[in-house]
Amino acid sequence: MKRVSTILPLLLSLTLLAACGPRDGHVRLKGEFKNLNTAEFYVFQEENAARIDTVRIEGGKFSCDIPLEEECVLTMLYPNFSRTYVIAAPDQTVVLHASAEHLQEAEVTGSNENERFTKFRLAQIGKPEGDVRLAAQQYIRDNAKHADAVAAFIAFFAAQAAPPKAETEAMLDVLRKGRPKDRTVTALENRLRPLLKTAAGSPVPALKLPLADGTTQDIHQLRAGRPMLITFFASWTQNHEALRALRRARRAYGSDKLATLSVSLDLSRESSDQLIERDTIPAPIVFDGKAFESPVATTLGVRYVPGFILLDAQGRVVARDIKPEALEQELSKIL
Repeated sequence: MKRVSTILPLLLSLTLLAACGPRDGHVRLKGEFKNLNTAEFYVFQEENAARIDTVRIEGGKFSCDIPLEEECVLTMLYPNFSRTYVIAAPDQTVVLHASAEHLQEAEVTGSNENERFTKFRLAQIGKPEGDVRLAAQQYIRDNAKHADAVAAFIAFFAAQAAPPKAETEAMLDVLRKGRPKDRTVTALENRLRPLLKTAAGSPVPALKLPLADGTTQDIHQLRAGRPMLITFFASWTQNHEALRALRRARRAYGSDKLATLSVSLDLSRESSDQLIERDTIPAPIVFDGKAFESPVATTLGVRYVPGFILLDAQGRVVARDIKPEALEQELSKIL
């Protein structure tokens, strides 16, 4: 009996401690989804996408503690690829309420920044895209010193497949001035500045290409005055449709009309070589084993694999992040 009386207070203390808030140096995410019983979603930081936390929903509810060093924006990625952006800080609790059928209407509370951004985000639903973008720019300017401006930038600019160049660069400048030490802003700049520099209409930067055969070639020498299709692939993702589209383009136009360059974003040379042989990927092929940290990928702002970048005969970017089914149409515009 004495042992039970000793254990019960200990269990009660632990229960009360867990109910009080997150562990030191953690943010607690908790919430409820209507019309959803069991599922999983992922949580990651923009500046540390290599670390992904899996959150389990049971009975429509979830709760988890995630370690944080400083205030940042967390991305909640759902199985249908929709997202909710939350502002998180160490020792804070963030609460989300959403319906599985209307995830874009999720309400996030727990801080002034989350509540302010939720109010703004919900007010944009159903409005024309141009109006939303103008409103987002004003919101970012008005709140540039606060983390919810970063969340707004990610949601309405950085997350777009083809963010508008001038507006995106201007908003990055606003955020850098407002939050000069923010690591998320730095990560966004490192990712987006190269992408914007190689947006449609921009000349492709000079690049020295480490080819898989051990030689190094200049991209413009390989292009030799022809349009060029650059294909990014990796063994760890699904490349079938993209590589079929590449082969169709090669058959349709031949190497005299269309230069091609294949870029492997594998870390393993063996895995890359196996895929190249199995799918008959045409040379020249770039491989340096650095994946997304490859100078070719970072210079060209590559975010997706598989992917295409199409250059015209003058070396200007015609289109990027082209879907395989749209490649033939893009090629027909310049060939």
